[in-house]
Amino acid sequence: MAKPEILNIGTDSTYYTTKASRTESTYTVTAPASANTVIFVAGFDDITDGTDLIPTITWGSRTPSVTIKLIPTNLIDVNYRYIKVLSFDVSLEGAISDTATLTFQASTSLRDILGVFCTDGYMQSTTLNPERSSFNVYEPVYSGDPDNTGYLMFTCMDASNVIYGAIQGTEIFEASVSDLSAYGIYNSTAVNDIQTVEFSSSTSNDAAFANVILTSRSNLFLGDGTETGPVIKHNVIT
Repeated sequence: MAKPEILNIGTDSTYYTTKASRTESTYTVTAPASANTVIFVAGFDDITDGTDLIPTITWGSRTPSVTIKLIPTNLIDVNYRYIKVLSFDVSLEGAISDTATLTFQASTSLRDILGVFCTDGYMQSTTLNPERSSFNVYEPVYSGDPDNTGYLMFTCMDASNVIYGAIQGTEIFEASVSDLSAYGIYNSTAVNDIQTVEFSSSTSNDAAFANVILTSRSNLFLGDGTETGPVIKHNVIT
């Protein structure tokens, strides 16, 4: 079984961003026919306040299989950025071009960045991680199945025109723009069963991370329907 790949870097696996007075942002998001999963990571240049700052994210009429968002209950120190992750199963759809809409909790002029990752794999797990002062990043992960998995990371930072550089992993996109910058990186290479993403940034500030393990297995519990144990046959007497 091949490891999951990120598809069409720079075209389908890419980012979109807007900064203007608005109540929503809309983007035309494409995915190739070879995609099984499309992952959205929405970053927003606002302080997490315990509420969902982008309560609705749609992509056509699809229902996401996973939705996870950064909404802490301890609001003493929450100057890090808001992010939200959605995963769409598109394995039966073929090629796609459809409108993604991010609807905000209130009218805003702050920047959003929508990272889009198309893969021939599937989401195994994901975590969100806020950081008070992120700088250069080194993140190793153990998945338990390194022969069939890869490690994907998205980060958005409260800083303008940040210059990022991949050290371990493949750069998916670098959103070096004003007010809120973002970076996407992926690594499927395992060393001693550990997959690592590592990258540099030209400055440090409040940030938020989405960490995703991708797998080639469409169903972890059924093992893709392959029988690996003994098969017991029963004779039926009539």
